[in-house]
Amino acid sequence: MKRFVKRIHRSVLFSVALLGFVGSCLGVEGAGGSESEPVSATTSALTPCVSGKCTFGPGTLIIPLDTTSNNDFALRAYGLVYQLLRNGVPVQWAIRHDKKPSTGLPSDDTTDFAIPDLDATDPTATVLDLGNNVAVSLPSKYHGGPFIIDATNSATARPIIDKWLTDNPNPVTVVHRVTGTFKADIAKTLTVAPRIAVLDDGKQQLAFDIFKEAGIQDSKNQDWTDASPDVLSQDAIANPTTTQPDRGLFDASGTSKYCHLTSMHYDDTDSATTTKVVQQVRLWLTKRPGNHAFMQCLAIATFENNDMYGHFLTPKGVTVNDLLQGFHPAPGTLTNHSPAGSLTQVDG
Repeated sequence: MKRFVKRIHRSVLFSVALLGFVGSCLGVEGAGGSESEPVSATTSALTPCVSGKCTFGPGTLIIPLDTTSNNDFALRAYGLVYQLLRNGVPVQWAIRHDKKPSTGLPSDDTTDFAIPDLDATDPTATVLDLGNNVAVSLPSKYHGGPFIIDATNSATARPIIDKWLTDNPNPVTVVHRVTGTFKADIAKTLTVAPRIAVLDDGKQQLAFDIFKEAGIQDSKNQDWTDASPDVLSQDAIANPTTTQPDRGLFDASGTSKYCHLTSMHYDDTDSATTTKVVQQVRLWLTKRPGNHAFMQCLAIATFENNDMYGHFLTPKGVTVNDLLQGFHPAPGTLTNHSPAGSLTQVDG
């Protein structure tokens, strides 16, 4: 059960727009114009990719996300990436482009890349665990969409990582350093930490707890609480005013203030207000396609089943019955139809 809960929490955080990648928080609006976030100047120094793979040199850093390396510590791994991005360090997201769905058999190969790599780029390459300064057994295989910090940015990243490891000794976040050269498919280049908003729906503490476990703080660099500036009431989202035009998802000019919105349990207790909230969220998603909304539990039905502005993912909405009665049947067999998708990376 502990492992299952960790995986659920990991999925929640994964949806946190993780993490300011090019195309999320960057994009073109409709007729209203374009929106953009600042892009780190260091991105120009990233290793170029050839034929779908990038070549990384000695000193490259890896943040694993597989059950072997970061099984119970995945949330902290995400928090470290978020911290790197907030400090202007670009991070690359390694996902093998032709990864196949796992059937649970030992013969399945869900490896994103390995060191030494399969191309025999550098058979002498080795891996060191920065946390304990111990060599990692080879070959070191990476699954679940690990993160890579290019060697050209390692000098900037190391003080941030070292402080993170010192400040967060339990659980420790596993970070590897590579001595040689290797190749990996890069699905996304992350350059900007997303601005996060949480809907005050009565269950926002669930989101706060996950963010705290990950080490992701609010825009004031504080642990998330009801007083955090980016906790939005339904009234603030639904009813921007002429005196407070920036009280919801947009600023006074109509530009999106956030890249990510999460709601843990939004209930439709006031249909008129709920419809306005759903309308504003749809407008916010449409104006900047890189924006991302994560809805959990009852919030799924509240947003998806709104007749006027819902149906984001389905033509007729979703059925909610046993869940609301407190009955949670065992899940059936799950099939990952997009094993190379950035939001469907799992391991174990």
